[in-house]
Amino acid sequence: MSTVSNLVVWDDASTDSGFCSDVERRPCQPTSSRRQKTKSLYGNDERCLNQGNDEKDKTKDSSKSLPSRFRKTNDCSIIWNEITLNDFDYVRNLGGGGYARVDLVRLTRHKNEECFALKKINKKLVLEAKQQRQFEAEKDVLMAAKSRFIPMLYKTFSSSNHVYLLTEACLGGDLFSYLERFGPMHCSMARFVIACAVEALDYLHHALHVIHRDVKTENLLIGEHGILKLADLGFCKTVDPSHSSTYTFCGTPGYIAPEVLLDKGHSFSADYFSLGVVAYEILTCRSPFRRLAIIDTYKATIRGITDVAFPNNLDHVTRSFVRGLCYREPERRLGPEIHSHEWFYGFSWLQLRAGNMVSPLCLS
Repeated sequence: MSTVSNLVVWDDASTDSGFCSDVERRPCQPTSSRRQKTKSLYGNDERCLNQGNDEKDKTKDSSKSLPSRFRKTNDCSIIWNEITLNDFDYVRNLGGGGYARVDLVRLTRHKNEECFALKKINKKLVLEAKQQRQFEAEKDVLMAAKSRFIPMLYKTFSSSNHVYLLTEACLGGDLFSYLERFGPMHCSMARFVIACAVEALDYLHHALHVIHRDVKTENLLIGEHGILKLADLGFCKTVDPSHSSTYTFCGTPGYIAPEVLLDKGHSFSADYFSLGVVAYEILTCRSPFRRLAIIDTYKATIRGITDVAFPNNLDHVTRSFVRGLCYREPERRLGPEIHSHEWFYGFSWLQLRAGNMVSPLCLS
């Protein structure tokens, strides 16, 4: 049987390097010299977070789930003040970067042997790179966050050489890996994914006054019940709501908003630009702005979304939605009003927030 009808046909020639063949994604480090030294995360600190004792959501969640051996128990009987690093067994490595690695660990002391993600941060490397504020910011936001769309931080540990962040384990992997495995998503699945990210950003922006500044497919993790969670808050910035512009250059090439590249000052709308890039990627498995050379990526970003080709299987509403997020001008961009966009027509935000929506993602 012919498969020609299933092929994506592009309405214009695209010079993009392709989603799966892009060069290595290298985050840009903040270049601002206006840094304040912080001590609490790098001292001999072991801070207990009793978020596990919060009142459980009483709404029944009937959505798909991860394999039983990795499911979260939601057991509130863990007494975090009594837990030490010696109570965990290493399971496997989940990933890492220049200053840190993340391991899957199992709490053997507890009867349910629940699994967590343990981020191990090398103090020396962080201090040498003068990135201590970056990790301090991540810890502070995770401590304050109480959203089901952001990974929960349970506890921090500190030793002479390392700092540890113990968070919930999102064992479905990241969205980038999911796309590499399953290919582009249909609109209904993409709608669910983007809605989860919107809820995370809405919470960060309005409840915590935080700009994420590194929204991308690698930082959207698939957690329990197939819920997407926005992680990696190392570039986040807490701003004054009355004067929310900031000027630090940071992010990942291909997702960075034009106003960041042009040093015009950026605010919450920069996150929505990055979300638009994510939307384009999950619908096409291509990057709208990434090129083989970083400078060409920046040039393509500044030229804007109007120069980007869309596959002809995407309807007008979907194209309008992506373009609305990726406008060069922040004031034209979709933002808090995104919930009411036509692309989300018929989507139940209340069911998503209550945990009653079945995830369309393939979990195994």
